[in-house]
Amino acid sequence: MDVRYVNSSCAASATQVSNAAKCYCGKNFASSGPTVELECSADCPGDATQKCGGNRRLTTYAIPGILTPLEPLPYKSLGCYTESTTGRALAGGSTASDSMTVQKCAEYCIGFSMFGLEYSRECFCGYMLGAGSVKAPEAQCSNVCSGSAEICGGPSRLSVYTNNL
Repeated sequence: MDVRYVNSSCAASATQVSNAAKCYCGKNFASSGPTVELECSADCPGDATQKCGGNRRLTTYAIPGILTPLEPLPYKSLGCYTESTTGRALAGGSTASDSMTVQKCAEYCIGFSMFGLEYSRECFCGYMLGAGSVKAPEAQCSNVCSGSAEICGGPSRLSVYTNNL
């Protein structure tokens, strides 16, 4: 199976390929929303240069004029930041979870204008960065989230986002 095979099988709908061996056709997405491209890393059996989903993930191919575009994510990455020199970079609220994702942190921080993830499982909320919190090299935010393949900061480093939830 490769993308051409799936496209021909799903002639009148959006094409979705999952787990490299199954294909699904449809015109709408379930409510789970988009994920990071890194999670869709399985090679297509018919063409290893193409990607065909991943573990519980779909690579989606649209047939022009049929698929309704996804809504934009309600948050935007600002990059990697250091902790504050006088306390937490984001001091409005916090939680931790062994199944942390960027979306879970955004939802926890509803009402705050910013949120950040640190050390794979920690989530912090706030309205502005604390004194001394500065942009850090992206390579310093390299911890994978405990609940997904997304990046969730690093030791004393936060992956910071604006929040529009």
